[in-house]
Amino acid sequence: MDWGVPDWRDADAYPKSGDALTIRQWWWQFTRRNPEYRRLWQERQPLRQEFAERNIDWCRTMAANDGCSLDIEIEHQWSKHLFPRDLQNLRVKFRLTAFLDPRVDRRDDLNLRSCQHTEGAPAHVAYFNMSELEKDQDDENFYLLRFDLKRPIPEQLEAAGKHLLEMQRHASGKAVKWHRDTDKWPLFLRALDARDAMDKPTFEGMATTFWPKETPVAQKARDTFNAAQKLRNYFQY
Repeated sequence: MDWGVPDWRDADAYPKSGDALTIRQWWWQFTRRNPEYRRLWQERQPLRQEFAERNIDWCRTMAANDGCSLDIEIEHQWSKHLFPRDLQNLRVKFRLTAFLDPRVDRRDDLNLRSCQHTEGAPAHVAYFNMSELEKDQDDENFYLLRFDLKRPIPEQLEAAGKHLLEMQRHASGKAVKWHRDTDKWPLFLRALDARDAMDKPTFEGMATTFWPKETPVAQKARDTFNAAQKLRNYFQY
């Protein structure tokens, strides 16, 4: 299947630096290259298509009301009809609450945020995402959280602290995990795409393309690919 990724040999087709995309957009780029996610989506794609054909008018109306594209609305509505096991896989393994099409390259932060699942967050803590409606009216740097006094407070405070740190990382980028390696992420994407390509180059061939002015060292390309795999499989922020 054509997954909509660039030609790995063309460096200009990839982000120029680690700052070229937001953290959520990087998260999507690595997630959509995860072979397990692709397999799961490919297996369910016929059912998704069937759902879209049966409910196209309803989805079109919902999209108009929500102000989003028809494709995005179908993704959201279809995901609500997934089997419980599929939803669990999405939430735990991929931090998603909607079955996003991995063939779609660029997605905006708003769409990704609405589909993000904060792993491990207790259901009894009512979190607010970063949006205009949930900001404090007197100061845009303040956000509101709700706590349930009928539930244990320490657990809620701990979970709320993690959530606020995640919001802070997204807003400032100062606490992003793997921040020192972000400049390698464009190359990581190329390495993943190279090994997934139909012609699947050798590591020496990858090294020749990645570093044309250097003596090709297969181990350097192998190490790059292994690091890319690790980031892809355990991407967090």
